[in-house]
Amino acid sequence: MSNANEPEYPSLTPSVVQIRWKVPTEFPRCPLAVSKEGLEEYAARLAFGGVFSRNN
Repeated sequence: MSNANEPEYPSLTPSVVQIRWKVPTEFPRCPLAVSKEGLEEYAARLAFGGVFSRNN
C-alpha cells in the first residue's frame, strides 16, 4: 500500500503512475485511459507468461 507522501514517477503508459519504481516503464496490458471498468479490463488482459512490463 502506498503512502500519500511517497513521490510519484512518470510511466511510459499514459494511465499509469509509478510509486517506488523510478525507472520509466511501459505496462502494455494496462488500459490507455482511466475508467470505472479499468481494473476489470486490466485483469482480463493479464496472462501468465505474458509481458507485464518493459523498460530500457
